[in-house]
Amino acid sequence: MQVEMKDLALEILRLERAGGTEEEKMARLREVLSREEGWRDWLPAAWILEAGDLLSWEDNLLALAERVLGLPQKPWEPGSPALPAWEKAVDELLARASWGE
Repeated sequence: MQVEMKDLALEILRLERAGGTEEEKMARLREVLSREEGWRDWLPAAWILEAGDLLSWEDNLLALAERVLGLPQKPWEPGSPALPAWEKAVDELLARASWGE
């Protein structure tokens, strides 16, 4: 499996939309990254597996995914009027990615 930053970014967004605490999302990300050899052998994934506790989910990983995929930053406030638009953009991107577009 040849992995790229886009693959990591999509996985982070998928986990973000699945919900949970930062710790739960990080644990699920580590599970995904440790499952397949292609991920484990890829330096960024190996670093997350080794030192991911040094990272913040929203400040580091989610922000990375947003930059890699050209998305705006997720609004901080849960009731922000911009949040539904962000969620819609992410859901559409994930849907296209699942079809290989």
